[in-house]
Amino acid sequence: MACKVMECRYLRFSIRQARLLRIFVLQRNSNQEIFVGEEVNMLRVALLLAAAICLPLSSAATTSMSFTDITDSTTLGDTAHAYGISLGDYNDDDKLDIFVGNLILPSKLFRNEGDMDFTDVTDSAGFEGVVEAKGSSMADYDNDGDLDLALTGWGRDSFYRNNGDGTFIDYTDSANYAVDDSVHGMSVVWADYDGDGYVDLFVANLDGPSILYRNQGDGTFSDVTSDAGIDSDYGTGALWLDYDDDGDPDLFVGRYSGKPDHLYRNDGDSTFTEVGDSAGLAHDDSTFGCVAGDIDGDGDLDLFVARFGGASALYENDGDGTFTDITDSAGVSMSGAGTGCAFEDFDSDGDLDLYVGRFLDENYMFENDGTGSFTDVTADAGVGDAGTNRTGVGITAGDLDGDGDVDIYCGNHKRNTLFRNDTETSLLAANNWMVLRLHGSLSNRSAIGARVYLTTPAGTQVREVTGGSGVCSMSSLQLEFGLGPHGGADIVIRWPSGYVENRAIFGGGYVDIEEGVTGVVEGTAHRSIRQAVLLQNRPNPFSSRTLISYQIAARGPVAIDIYDIAGRLVCNLVNGEVNAGTHTVLWDGTVSGKAVSDGVYICRLSGEGFALAQKIVLLK
Repeated sequence: MACKVMECRYLRFSIRQARLLRIFVLQRNSNQEIFVGEEVNMLRVALLLAAAICLPLSSAATTSMSFTDITDSTTLGDTAHAYGISLGDYNDDDKLDIFVGNLILPSKLFRNEGDMDFTDVTDSAGFEGVVEAKGSSMADYDNDGDLDLALTGWGRDSFYRNNGDGTFIDYTDSANYAVDDSVHGMSVVWADYDGDGYVDLFVANLDGPSILYRNQGDGTFSDVTSDAGIDSDYGTGALWLDYDDDGDPDLFVGRYSGKPDHLYRNDGDSTFTEVGDSAGLAHDDSTFGCVAGDIDGDGDLDLFVARFGGASALYENDGDGTFTDITDSAGVSMSGAGTGCAFEDFDSDGDLDLYVGRFLDENYMFENDGTGSFTDVTADAGVGDAGTNRTGVGITAGDLDGDGDVDIYCGNHKRNTLFRNDTETSLLAANNWMVLRLHGSLSNRSAIGARVYLTTPAGTQVREVTGGSGVCSMSSLQLEFGLGPHGGADIVIRWPSGYVENRAIFGGGYVDIEEGVTGVVEGTAHRSIRQAVLLQNRPNPFSSRTLISYQIAARGPVAIDIYDIAGRLVCNLVNGEVNAGTHTVLWDGTVSGKAVSDGVYICRLSGEGFALAQKIVLLK
């Protein structure tokens, strides 16, 4: 008799090199064979899953990448000398907008109207007269629910705060962001390096010291470069990545003019140690762009480096703090000067492909076969011409038309280029997809630094939300996953706060996830700004004390009460006016100094217009 899986959860989770595959069956009928919390052989798991859900063992349909240059049908082409391209939803309408930083001509902001229709809103949004912009990136630096914009330039760096009404204000001086006008800024990248819930900024400067700005949480930045142990100049591309999988972001800095690249390991105490040489990454071939991703499905982040003065290289993460150059064996050898680059699953088959820009030459598209081996499919995919006589530099990727596959927008010295992805991606055609939009609560609102483990019967994909990559540019904050033939997935999210949760997601499409709001999620969800969030207490179960964290959107009266399972009030932990933001309260399992009994309790957060509850388990 054929078996039927009512609901199953399966995941592979990696922290500090401990990678285990477990199956959790939540519901079953009498015909199922199940494993509960058992570590099992991966081959056995694949066979059982395939048998259980009656799917073939092949991971994905065979598809051919297909892109169409639709630049001429949009307003995006006439923006020459563009380096700093950023994709982000600045007006919170669930569509990716485009900021184009321009070195010579005025920079521009294009609002996405849907269906690849873009409107130039530069002047009305507050960017009139912004010139000499080299790098750009977007993030919600003040955790108010909208994306702000940082720029570098060959002149004055600048910072624009989002007013939340479709306009921005020049906040450069107020934010303490301005630097020496004589310094030529390049990439600007975001991460919460110190884990305080606010995204910080690293600015790679070409002819002066690069700068690490700490976000003070009050709308301003402070220069902590020296205190943090950062000492890097000749910076071009820069990238935050948790290469050692220890839960905090490390920093890779590509350097120009024959200077060795730097890798700064985050020591977890707001300081860094430069380990580029021992990690095997201190090469001096004038790096321009850089991007990280798990190309071989082993759970750690590999690194591609596009070089202007030497051979570009793909480095496999060995999982022990070192990298190995696998450029030739992986099939990504390329000639010419490399510039921008992007790892994305362009054919939605469940693995990361690679797109690379080149100076005065055709760009490259490399298709991943799922094992970390690549094939040059540039000609068949139709994406090479963006670089020819145009100097492809600002390479960005994201789902610009909302159809689930990843499009490409290239900033060039001449005509910019928009490639629409026309690869077939649907359950009825070839490969399905899922786009995750994460919203931090305890973590920074943009969820930059969150790591996601998405599992289908075909295996586990690992992605990180990244606040800038390539060179001078930033692809979308949302995570676009290809699912192959599968219609849902089980995911584990390790948020920057350290909070870990897993979700069962049924169906593909767009899915919005709020940190700490647990449960089964349906596909094609829409974003909603919550009045309050109550996170699961930590630890749970607990024996002597537990921390209860919550977030409220606006100042107001708040109460946190503990009830027993019968609904009787046990004690009150909070009762009064509370400021907007994230708060934590301790409960030691006592009432007026007297210990309560072991068992299940209900923690209830309530205020004006909201009431949330979580179960708490006390086991002494």
